[in-house]
Amino acid sequence: MTYFQKLLLIGFLVLFVIVIIEGIFYIRRKPTPVIEKTGLVKEKLKEIEITDWKIYRNEEYGFEIKYPKDWYVETEISPPLGTKLSVSFENYPPGEGIEKEDYQLIVFTIEERSIAQWLEKGREAEAKIEEFTVGSEKGYKATIPQVGISAVVAKNKYLYSLMITFPTIEGKKIFDQMLSTLRFLEK
Repeated sequence: MTYFQKLLLIGFLVLFVIVIIEGIFYIRRKPTPVIEKTGLVKEKLKEIEITDWKIYRNEEYGFEIKYPKDWYVETEISPPLGTKLSVSFENYPPGEGIEKEDYQLIVFTIEERSIAQWLEKGREAEAKIEEFTVGSEKGYKATIPQVGISAVVAKNKYLYSLMITFPTIEGKKIFDQMLSTLRFLEK
């Protein structure tokens, strides 16, 4: 990942946070959304075939996730903003621009971020929040209209966050399919 791409990523993350903060003022006048138990129904996801998808596996942080076979993966260890690991799944070659969708899986330590903090920001941004599970771990997926989708789940001392900003309809389906393949490794 080039210096320019890192700055661009940081810029998008800052923009995402600004949108959430702007939503705070608006949401304080609205009731807190109800968390729905939807569980990412796999029947809805059958439109996308994943049998030939590749698997990204990280032994150090104990997880794996599938992604489309013709996509590119970039990994950054100890990236900026206090994260432990940032993995980008991109449907375009590195350095070819930002106009296409970029999916990020970011690992935080629980001390840096908690699910409670994440839920509070989602509520402040009037996100539609849904529950899902990875193995026996409960996670939450927030959809913020015209902004993006983010999902978090905690396991041991880490918080795993998968996100996409400004997704297309197809991008939302791919996001849900990728999220449904996330699994934790036995140690």
